[in-house]
Amino acid sequence: MRSRHARIAAAALLALGTGAAAAGTLPPHIRYEVLDGDKSVGHIDISLQSSPQGLLVQQRGEIVLRRMMLTATIRQTVEERWQDRRLLGLRSETSSEMAVGSSKKSLSVGRDASGALRATVDQTAHDLPADALPLNIWSAQTLVAGTHF
Repeated sequence: MRSRHARIAAAALLALGTGAAAAGTLPPHIRYEVLDGDKSVGHIDISLQSSPQGLLVQQRGEIVLRRMMLTATIRQTVEERWQDRRLLGLRSETSSEMAVGSSKKSLSVGRDASGALRATVDQTAHDLPADALPLNIWSAQTLVAGTHF
């Protein structure tokens, strides 16, 4: 089962890296199983929807780690919008719950009319280089040199 998921992920990486995304050859869904040794502790599900308006990528994941009597749960949702291999926007929510406390983080990135990228992290704004790319696990663009967030 893991090798099937690895092949699908590799196909998605190759497709985006070679420009096949424009031809519509991206898989509609990728699922990663998160392992702790040989034990499944979570999953990451990614859907890729291509249209004439661009590419919409939606990611949802959950990881539950247990050590002795402690449990930590991490959940994340990410939505990316792309057009012509260029990031238009990204929204992300990440939460963690542990016996010693919990936290919630949000990230929103948008491209304005001039092409500049602006990120808002937990209500604090930051300017990003126009060519900055999100670190993600579905796109071969992550593997190139440059500015990533």
